[in-house]
Amino acid sequence: MFFSHGLLECAYYANFGVAAFTYTHGDALPMSNRPVLNLERLEGRETPATLTVNSLAWNQTAGDGKLTLLEAILAVENGVLGDASAASQVVGAFGTSDLVQFDASLSGTIVVTDKTLSLTNLTKGFELRGPGASVLTIQNQTGNNARFLTLDKGDFTVSGLTITDFVGAGGDGGAIGLPGPNTANLIVDRDGS
Repeated sequence: MFFSHGLLECAYYANFGVAAFTYTHGDALPMSNRPVLNLERLEGRETPATLTVNSLAWNQTAGDGKLTLLEAILAVENGVLGDASAASQVVGAFGTSDLVQFDASLSGTIVVTDKTLSLTNLTKGFELRGPGASVLTIQNQTGNNARFLTLDKGDFTVSGLTITDFVGAGGDGGAIGLPGPNTANLIVDRDGS
């Protein structure tokens, strides 16, 4: 491939990944002074997914155009969005260190009413970033022996929300369980900012 623009010509040798620049007007430059641009191929790069929750519901309703917190966390864990109608709420590709955040207009309480929709043995780390502990609450109304999250492995960060009324089996803990042995890491920002 050959490009020419004004006083500078560029020959790109696709097989070698090298571009050579030469001046074509006036005195020729010695070979040692000719600028050479070397190109190299980088590995594939993707940004982590950012999922924006836009509903206070705790459900998985297909076709409603809403992304609930339950749907967002399950999408991160499974690497695919279960409800295609909520695709506009996801930017980037699922992988590691995905971010689950909340729409700026969302405030109030997400009420967890069905213990069978619990989030257990999570293995794909993610960040759960709320709008502020005084703005958004996740509340258990399923009864006893329910956790909000049970983490098995991965790096998890929770900030900017209040999680309340969850109790582990036999009263041994609270909203987020780290049963052993596991390799999960949890960071909790108590300030919520």
